[in-house]
Amino acid sequence: MNPAETKRSSQSASFPTVLLAGLLILAIIAIIFVVMNNRSILKNSVNQESKIKDLDATNKQFKQQMDSLELTASELNSKVETITKQKDRLVASRDSVMRLLNYALLNDRNSRGKVAQLEKKLRELQGKLGDVQKMYDDLLANTGSSGIEYKQRLEALSAERDVLSKENQTLKKQLADKENGGGGQVTAIFSTSMSALPGEMANKKFSPSTRSQNTDRVQVTFSLSRAPKTDEQILFRIFDGTNKEVTINPGYRKELNAPANATNQKVFLAFEKALDRKSSGRFSVRMYLTSTEKGIANQEIGLAGFELK
Repeated sequence: MNPAETKRSSQSASFPTVLLAGLLILAIIAIIFVVMNNRSILKNSVNQESKIKDLDATNKQFKQQMDSLELTASELNSKVETITKQKDRLVASRDSVMRLLNYALLNDRNSRGKVAQLEKKLRELQGKLGDVQKMYDDLLANTGSSGIEYKQRLEALSAERDVLSKENQTLKKQLADKENGGGGQVTAIFSTSMSALPGEMANKKFSPSTRSQNTDRVQVTFSLSRAPKTDEQILFRIFDGTNKEVTINPGYRKELNAPANATNQKVFLAFEKALDRKSSGRFSVRMYLTSTEKGIANQEIGLAGFELK
């Protein structure tokens, strides 16, 4: 066999080997690819499972949130119903208050009108009383008689005057109560209650008495709507049944200037002269206000009466 044939024979024998080696390499590459692909698939599968778990957790959390929102919505609906009921009650209360306010305003106008009428009638009565008092004084001066008829007329007019004055003060108090009904500060000053008790001072102690010969002073107990201001002065005067003034000692003002309680006080009004044994009948104690700042002089703000035998 020549060298050329030997070479061809050797090449023919090595070809299958090379082919097998190539196929083996391809198989190894294919196996590596499959393994790597499987790993990638497995990794993707694990990732998908993790995402599924995350989605399940998110879904569970979302469901809990939905349940909480449904509960909150139910509570809000309940609150809305409660607030709606409260609103309806408030609207009804507002309407009721408006009706009361309108009634109060109407009543207030009526009260003001009645106060004005009473004040006019009181002024007219005081004028008549002054005229009758002058006639009575003239009669006494000219005739020296007691003038029983005129005295009775004076007593009747004086009693009517005191009744009107008392009613006028009551209406003023009601009017002031309405004007200050919101619980605000009381601006008007007047007597809310007032009583007079006649008597005498015996053994340094006040002893009540209704007999004129035993009476030398009057104990007055009163309450004011508020404490007097520095420019306001309280004064007292006493009148008998004929509207004649009984002079009193001004010493009581010291008690008024230093009271234990400015709105609730008790003072003793001592007579300057002893009463006549014949000084019987009804008497009135009148409280007056004088204010320099407001230009008020002797405005009657309180009244009390007592009887002597």
